[in-house]
Amino acid sequence: MESLRSPQSVALCEKNMSEEKIQYPGYMERSQGFSIPENKCFYIVSFEDLVYYNLNSGEVTEIDDWDFDETRNVILLQGKEIPFIGLWGGNPILKKSGLGELTLNESVVTLKHKNGSVTKWNLENFSGDWAQVTFDTKLNGFLYGAPYDFDYRYVSIT
Repeated sequence: MESLRSPQSVALCEKNMSEEKIQYPGYMERSQGFSIPENKCFYIVSFEDLVYYNLNSGEVTEIDDWDFDETRNVILLQGKEIPFIGLWGGNPILKKSGLGELTLNESVVTLKHKNGSVTKWNLENFSGDWAQVTFDTKLNGFLYGAPYDFDYRYVSIT
């Protein structure tokens, strides 16, 4: 069974899925990547800005005093190294026990469920191969990011 869902119809067509479109800060030039979400919390990084998102509370915080190393795909923050995925690649989480496997091909995110069924989201944009997708480390959901179009979405799967 395969279904193709436009981003606006995910919550309506799949009872067990909902989508949140992430508001990108207007002052950021271009995004270079984002951290792998943990409990719906993640960072978006550009050359000059780092922003922390907590989708549970709606908190969006600009972070000062940080750096990043694109050769290792890490954000350097308060002595910690936070892995990110983006323009220089990275290591997204594409398989999750109990959920299935994610793939991204030409702006189409595909989730092959553990039972063999497939759900697709057509997230057409102009980012091309700049786009990335990854599962959340803790929750059943994934984050999609297309930095050229400032298109970020978090999809919860229950």
